[in-house]
Amino acid sequence: AEQCGMCESTCNATQLRCSDSHSACFANLTSLNDTATSCGCAASFYHCMSDGGCATDDISNEHAQLCMKQGCTAAECGVTDKYQQCNVTNLICGKQFMGCQGTRLEPAQDLCTTNYRKAGGKDFCVDPMLGGTPNCMYDAVADECYTSEDCACSKEYFDCMSVACADHASVLKFAETCVVKGCTAAQCGIGFFSCNQTGLIFANQYLNCELGQVETVTAAYANLLPDAETIEEDEDEPWCSSSFCLRAYFQGMYSSNCTNEDDLATHLALCSAAGCTPGQCGVSPLNQEPRLPDAPLFVTLISVLGNVIDVIWQHSSLARLWARQGSKNVLIQYTVALEGDCVPPAPGGEWVCNQDLGNQTIRYTAAQRVRFSKNLVIGKYYRAFVYGINTNGTGPPGAGFTRHSGPPSIPTALTVKIDGPRGARSSWSLPLDTGDTTQIKPLTLYNAVVLPYPTAAPVSVVVDQATPFLKVDATFGGMFTQCATYGRTCSCKGLVRFGGSGVWSPPLVAAGNFLCQTGAVFPDILVDDVEVCECSTSAQRLIAGQNFSIKVQAENSVGPGNFSAPSILKIMGEPSIVLTLSTMEYESNMTVLWAPPADTGFGTADPTAPIVGYHIQTSLCKDFDQLDFSCKVKKYNFLAQAVCASGSCKAGIVEKDNLIQNQVYYVRVVAYNAVADGFLSFATIVRQTWKLFPSYWYPSDELLPFGLAEYGGGSLFWIGG
Repeated sequence: AEQCGMCESTCNATQLRCSDSHSACFANLTSLNDTATSCGCAASFYHCMSDGGCATDDISNEHAQLCMKQGCTAAECGVTDKYQQCNVTNLICGKQFMGCQGTRLEPAQDLCTTNYRKAGGKDFCVDPMLGGTPNCMYDAVADECYTSEDCACSKEYFDCMSVACADHASVLKFAETCVVKGCTAAQCGIGFFSCNQTGLIFANQYLNCELGQVETVTAAYANLLPDAETIEEDEDEPWCSSSFCLRAYFQGMYSSNCTNEDDLATHLALCSAAGCTPGQCGVSPLNQEPRLPDAPLFVTLISVLGNVIDVIWQHSSLARLWARQGSKNVLIQYTVALEGDCVPPAPGGEWVCNQDLGNQTIRYTAAQRVRFSKNLVIGKYYRAFVYGINTNGTGPPGAGFTRHSGPPSIPTALTVKIDGPRGARSSWSLPLDTGDTTQIKPLTLYNAVVLPYPTAAPVSVVVDQATPFLKVDATFGGMFTQCATYGRTCSCKGLVRFGGSGVWSPPLVAAGNFLCQTGAVFPDILVDDVEVCECSTSAQRLIAGQNFSIKVQAENSVGPGNFSAPSILKIMGEPSIVLTLSTMEYESNMTVLWAPPADTGFGTADPTAPIVGYHIQTSLCKDFDQLDFSCKVKKYNFLAQAVCASGSCKAGIVEKDNLIQNQVYYVRVVAYNAVADGFLSFATIVRQTWKLFPSYWYPSDELLPFGLAEYGGGSLFWIGG
């Protein structure tokens, strides 16, 4: 049409003819989803237009856009112009890549996932020295090792672009991007372009291994790695100190598809220079006779919360030796079988199990743990067999047994009793079921939750399983620090106590400054010792008259059981001072009178705490100094029910052996209840004379002599006689 100068009119006719041909092709499709045939119809249309000399740039671009909408590449639609074709193809491939991003490989197809040692941490995911691969990604929260989403999608994108639009320069640029994203050459589908970078990564790992960094890594994960290997005496190969590092390097390069003949030759040369065999370096099997695996070192069954049993085992020394050397006998996998409805053997007998609960197969390099969760009954016995498998067959099994357990039931006989002023002691007994429907399974601990008083914050306490009791003093939780010595000012916002040497006053709430000394605030706690003040901003206190409660749960190796119902106790404190104290002198005894204290132990609002009795003290010294013999301090005990009635109390002190004529006595009374005496330093003191002799003066130079005498608590003065 161009040669004849009839481009426009002829191309219109050509386009009509080609369109009719395309419509007929499309109508003959057997399925609307037949993309290949649909793309073929589009290619036929483009060839028809091209043969007619009508494939202009506009037509080609429009055709390429339609082609893309039908899900075809530029090459499939017959577009031959490189620029036009690759623009459209890039749009398609880019769209596919964006749709793929964020989508991980299926776990079964993801080498990072299948190779990862569960609960191993990041190093087991990415460190070749511990079996990882540097290009893997690690999620610490989910404890997952996986291939980067970019790596998973890059190969599809490269394959899409490689149909007609991946030249040498583009591949190099793509290789750089691939390496930056942490992907291997094989994952990106581009062969040798990123192997230089991959080689650097594994070379650094090899140097770290040789220089000892692997020892640091191993120490950090000592609880996850096998114990030190025991080398067999009949070992076929000489020991090579570098074999572990060289083998890890070669296996890393090989798994990244970055080893060719030259690389293999270089690696063998390094291996030989280090005094190692090809088998020890991971290039070829060791010179060993085929052998079956031996049994695992041990097999243990562990009951797990949620009615689950975990079977755990340890590689045998021989299995670890083979793995270290790259032996052809190396284990490939384990098969773990679980049996139920087992009967423990009689002495000298064998276990009998009547139920097959299935089996699981796990790679040798995976974590040595499998989980069973179906048809398990707590209290029943179970047996597990673990078989090692290599290319030579299945070895003898290791066996383990357990009585399946769950959490314990609640502790029994929980009680709480008064234990001193503002103190409580709680005790309990072993649960009826400690986890396996008996009381045989040992507990690990008890958890107690204490509520010091109803509006307080609960406090959790861990109690040793061997001592099922808890003693709570007047102050609970928190730390006390000294804020002042005696006679100085303490600044405290919290709880404050006064005393020392483990003997303390009732804790008080402080909100500022106060004087650290005995008086109206603090009783005299220590005799012949110096008190101090201590402050705590976090401790709680038990309050007299308030309800104290405690609940307890037992815990075993499976987990914690349920809490018991709370046990409640009303806290008792010291009684306050007696009221209206007075004394009277009679012919043969001194009578002491008083009223019971306003606070008998539960606070002034609750008089139900019984007063057990009273102590009456007499002394010739006002300070009642018991160390001073001349003070003649004496103490008399009286039961409340014997001396009190109708809200008043009266007791007599007989003269014989107790009272001395012509003396002045000081008297004080202290009440006591079931937990403590009232504080002596707070007690009221009264003065009482006892049969003072009359005295008088009769001066010879006075006309009116006078006399003076004290008797019966009064004074008598007279003149004359």
